[in-house]
Amino acid sequence: MAGVHYLSRQCGGILAARGARTVVVTAGDRFFQQRISTLGLLVVALAARHRLPVIYPWEQYSEIGGLMSYGPDLRKAYHLIGLYAGRILRGKIRAN
Repeated sequence: MAGVHYLSRQCGGILAARGARTVVVTAGDRFFQQRISTLGLLVVALAARHRLPVIYPWEQYSEIGGLMSYGPDLRKAYHLIGLYAGRILRGKIRAN
C-alpha cells in the first residue's frame, strides 16, 4: 500500500504545481488498456479526491466513477464480432 500513497501524493503535487484543470487519458496509455487495472482504479479515486475532471478512453472507467469516456463500448463490439463470426462459420454470410 505504500506505493499507492506515494503515487497519490506525487500525482496530486504534480497536478497542483502545473495548474491542471482537467486530464484526458488517451487510448495509447498502457495503464489504461481495455481492462480496468489497479492503477486505473487508483486514478479514478485520485481524480475524485482532487476534484479533477478526467476523460477516459473506455466506457468501463465511467461505469466505476470516472467523469466521462470518449471511446467505444468494447464489450458490445466483441459481442458483435462473435455474432458475425458465428454467421460466417454457419455459412449464412457469403463473400461477395
